[in-house]
Amino acid sequence: MVSAVIFDWDGTLVDSLEVHLRSWKKAFTELGIEVKLEEIVARFGKPTEDILSEALPPRLHGKIPELIAMKRKYYLEDLASLKLYPSVENVLKKLKERSVPIALASSMSRKSLYSSLRAMGIEEYFDVIVTVEDVTECKPNPEMLLKAAEKLRVKPENCLMVGDSVFDVLAAERANMPIVVVANNPYQIAQIREMGVKIVEGITEILGLI
Repeated sequence: MVSAVIFDWDGTLVDSLEVHLRSWKKAFTELGIEVKLEEIVARFGKPTEDILSEALPPRLHGKIPELIAMKRKYYLEDLASLKLYPSVENVLKKLKERSVPIALASSMSRKSLYSSLRAMGIEEYFDVIVTVEDVTECKPNPEMLLKAAEKLRVKPENCLMVGDSVFDVLAAERANMPIVVVANNPYQIAQIREMGVKIVEGITEILGLI
């Protein structure tokens, strides 16, 4: 029986794709690095360092720390462009009214995530927040989800994971956690459909599962 919910952030609760892409593009341009943005979006859901390690040729790996700092700077400067997906705050309110414990598990840095939450005005809804700094391995490793469940004091199998990426699905499966995918990620949705997990078109649909 599902008694708690663990949400992903980017692409699940907040429409941040264009903000991230603009930040990446500015950082790559400033450092004179050519990277197809498709290589980046295909890996959304992973930590920034992992994305760059996979998308960049080895000869450019020495630039990764500088790229991360630069991309984060541009992202934080563009927080006003973030938008919650329709009905997100309403869903969070309804879960709170039902006394359902809520966690947020994101591969973002703590600073970027908390800044984003404050910009959206929804930080108060989450009982537990787990970021990249809180774990040794991020999604698709299950550690982040298991830590969130532990902090919620709910067994993993009784937590519903709500995400949007292939990596959310893999992490949930490895954590023995049921998952629902919100169909917000056009770059990964075809692959997700092949994985045979439940997909919803809007986040309000999860209320019927709890």
